[in-house]
Amino acid sequence: MRAKIEELETNSKIKNIGDLYRSINDFKKGYQPRCNIVKDEKGDLVADSHSIVARWRNYFSQLFNVHGVKDVGQAEIHTAELITSIWKNEKLPEEWKESIIVPIHKKENETD
Repeated sequence: MRAKIEELETNSKIKNIGDLYRSINDFKKGYQPRCNIVKDEKGDLVADSHSIVARWRNYFSQLFNVHGVKDVGQAEIHTAELITSIWKNEKLPEEWKESIIVPIHKKENETD
């Protein structure tokens, strides 16, 4: 607590307004623990990091790898040269094959 107060005073003295307000907001919110537990496919709670990563990987794999979608209408395509090239060559740039997914929890139970 004392270290936080000293940090607030230091930021105030050196007129570091951004960090001052950020520290004040953190101070007002208090301790908010992160959720490091998720439910697996069966609904059982898992806490070890390997199982959590595996669960997220499986969840997003099922979410994004949809096969056999039938009712997709043909959309008009207005593209730049890059998109046209991808379409003709049927090859995605390598950097498009990687992503970072950050789950954003709703107000319900974060373990779901």
